[in-house]
Amino acid sequence: MKKVIEIFKRDISRLGKSPAAIIVAVGMCIIPALYAWFNIAANRDPYGNTANIKVAVANNDVGAENKKRTLDAGRQILDQMEENDDLGWVFTDEEDAVDDVKSGKYYAAIVIPETFSADLLQIEDGTLGSPEIKYYVNEKRNAVAPKITNTGSTTIQDKIEEEFYKVASETIAEELQDLGVSLGDDLETANDNILSMISDARDNFQSYQQVLADFQATISQGTTQIQHGKATLVKAVEAADAGSTAFQDAKDALASSRKSVRSFGSSFDQSLSDGETLLNNVYATASTKLTGLETTATQAQKLLAAGQTYSQKIDTDSKKAIETLTQTIPVVDAQIQEKIDYINGKIAEVNASLAYLESRPDAEKATEDYQVKYQTAVATKAYLEKTLAEVQAMKEATDGSLAKLKYALGQLQEQNETLTTTLANVNANSGKLNDVMSTMGTAKTSIDGILTQGKSTLRDVRASLNNNLLPGVATSLDTVSNVTGDLKTTLNDASATASQMQGVMDQLSKSLTEGSKALGETGDTLENLDARLAGLQNDLETLRASDAYQDILDLQDVDPDAVSAFMTTPVTLTTTTFYEVEDYGSGMTPFYTNLALWVGGMVLIALLKQEVDEDEKVKKFTLTQAYFGRQMLFILLSIVQSLIICLGDLYLLKVQCVHPGLFILTGVIAGLVYLSLIYAITAAFKHIGRAIFVFLVIIQIPGSTGTFPVEMMGGFYKAIYRLMPFTYSNTAMRECIGGLYYNTWLKNIGILAAYFLLALFIGLVLRPLLLNLNALFDRKLAEADLIIYEENDKTTDLTPELIARALQSDSEAREEFCGRAARFEKHYKNRKRFGFLTMAVVPLIFLILMFSVESKLVFLVLWICTLIGVSIYLVWLEYQHERMQKQLKLQGFSDGDLLAALKEERA
Repeated sequence: MKKVIEIFKRDISRLGKSPAAIIVAVGMCIIPALYAWFNIAANRDPYGNTANIKVAVANNDVGAENKKRTLDAGRQILDQMEENDDLGWVFTDEEDAVDDVKSGKYYAAIVIPETFSADLLQIEDGTLGSPEIKYYVNEKRNAVAPKITNTGSTTIQDKIEEEFYKVASETIAEELQDLGVSLGDDLETANDNILSMISDARDNFQSYQQVLADFQATISQGTTQIQHGKATLVKAVEAADAGSTAFQDAKDALASSRKSVRSFGSSFDQSLSDGETLLNNVYATASTKLTGLETTATQAQKLLAAGQTYSQKIDTDSKKAIETLTQTIPVVDAQIQEKIDYINGKIAEVNASLAYLESRPDAEKATEDYQVKYQTAVATKAYLEKTLAEVQAMKEATDGSLAKLKYALGQLQEQNETLTTTLANVNANSGKLNDVMSTMGTAKTSIDGILTQGKSTLRDVRASLNNNLLPGVATSLDTVSNVTGDLKTTLNDASATASQMQGVMDQLSKSLTEGSKALGETGDTLENLDARLAGLQNDLETLRASDAYQDILDLQDVDPDAVSAFMTTPVTLTTTTFYEVEDYGSGMTPFYTNLALWVGGMVLIALLKQEVDEDEKVKKFTLTQAYFGRQMLFILLSIVQSLIICLGDLYLLKVQCVHPGLFILTGVIAGLVYLSLIYAITAAFKHIGRAIFVFLVIIQIPGSTGTFPVEMMGGFYKAIYRLMPFTYSNTAMRECIGGLYYNTWLKNIGILAAYFLLALFIGLVLRPLLLNLNALFDRKLAEADLIIYEENDKTTDLTPELIARALQSDSEAREEFCGRAARFEKHYKNRKRFGFLTMAVVPLIFLILMFSVESKLVFLVLWICTLIGVSIYLVWLEYQHERMQKQLKLQGFSDGDLLAALKEERA
């Protein structure tokens, strides 16, 4: 902590000694505040100045009239616009209005057509017209102005609809009023007429009752005659059924005979088919077996020849392998033993050096040079002993493997000799195999002739049965069966006809019975209707004396103006506002304040150095001490920036703020979080870090709900907005401006503070790992002599790791590394060209896809990620190339030079 304070004090001292530096520091603190103040002031109340937005109005309406009223709706709209200051209305003709909107002189234009009033009055004639107003807008001139002019046009539409409702409701009320006058006269006349008609209807009901009684007597006589006819039909049906049964028995017997003939034909035909199939199966089986034996014999002859060739090759190869192995084993043993002797000699030399060093006086042992030599000797001895153990283990493993290999080759040679003897015996009997193959060919030819003759005989028998005998028998039986069926059908038809007649008579009897019943019910209905008409007479007399009857007569007193007023505004909207914000500028204050705080951090990083140098006041500090020491200066300036911005918001612009103290605290915390992130990213990634924090502010402007709700944004921003620090600082500041809701402020500040941990991880963990890589990057930038860069005193060309690796490597390891370096160098330029080519081609591919695919934002992000990935690849490639060059440089150093370099690095 002491070194951190020393670095901070020195930075303050340096800053105070230079008036120019003080002026720059003051500018760094004020300029971000100006960014916030100008934007907040410009957006303080933009919707209060909409009267300056020019909108042309052209009225072509000629008015309209009918029997009841005269209407000039276009003139009324113009009168209302003259009293309305929401927009800058400019009254002109249609041609100039449209042309001036196209040229950009006016943002929009409203044109009222000639028939507008006439279309409105169509409602009085019972016709639903469609009044129309033309609206022209120039969306190119400004993004927000069309939305405002659209609101103005909507207001006009609402006014017109209100006028339409007023005219319609007045018309309906007047019609009701006229209807009430005529309805009073018509009701009395209608009432008298209805009572007279009811009296006449009741007089006619008596004659209807006598007619119904006569119909019922006639129906009773018809029912008796139907019963006699049904008895005669029953006897006819019984006779027809007896004849039909006899003919059915004969037909069944014929069908049974024909079925037996078919069954016999099928069975006999199946037997012939089975015989033919059996012959085919016998032939197939015999042919397959004989063919298989021929094939097997042929394959056996081929295998015998191949086996003899293979056996001879195994014998030759195994003898040659045993001879080579016998010559190689002594050479390998000698080489391994030579390595062991060499390592033992080196260990003896190191032991001698250690003995010499341990015998030195204590005063010399206390020196740093002695410690370096002693530690190097100990490390070298440990490495040599480890290498010796590995070589001895390798020798033992090699001896065992060579012995096993020699034994296996001997076994293979013995087995091959046995195989050669067996093949010779088999080959001696191969002549008998040829005789067997000849006999099998003769048997196969005989079987084929027998099968052909048997199949021909079976086919002749089947053809005679199916074509001559069976068809003749079936034809005779079918003729007799058809004659019998015709006789049976005739009797069945007679029986069915008689049965149908019975059904018709039953239905007729039922219908007459139901008709008699219906006539009785009709008489009852007439009696009930007469009673209801009598009740209706009494009801009409009562209605004439009721209050409802008088209310209908009072429709002539309806007030059209009262009805019209209710129809135009039937509902009253009551609004309750929570956490009211006075103006648009106060609502936008959190967004512009946070943006200014981020810009302030960017300005500090852009103008002040991140690397700490050594001088007489501050010597020998670690990377961590340097990081925190310089960060304290950044923190001080960030707090000043935050205070200036927030105090200016509150007391210079006088934005609304319910909790000003909490607002200032939120601004300070947000500024420190942003500064910590920007400082950590820049310190860890240098120029790439600057690109990263610029990219972060770019995606946070639309993606942190600062201007529009996240629900209105695309899917990409919905996915990332919770990861943006702006999201939580904006929410916390809104709580301060509009009012607190439970623990919302505390929760968002807690999440925002968690980004401190992310900044510490980047600055303290990632930065040391990337130190040499950044140094390489800065050196490459220095070669251009155009881009600003910083040198870090904590980086060196030769690291202890590389020196130690060079000390431990022997001649073979050095040769292997040189070969690897040569291969890397061979492909280095091509890889580099590939990286730059990818960086040029991939953006073109994504650019084409952005024009042809809907998900443009996704491809834009992929484009950026690809560029970052290719950049990282090129940096890694350059880093590996630089590292190879350093290692090659060390290959030319002697052990003494390497020890001296190691000592220098550790110093």
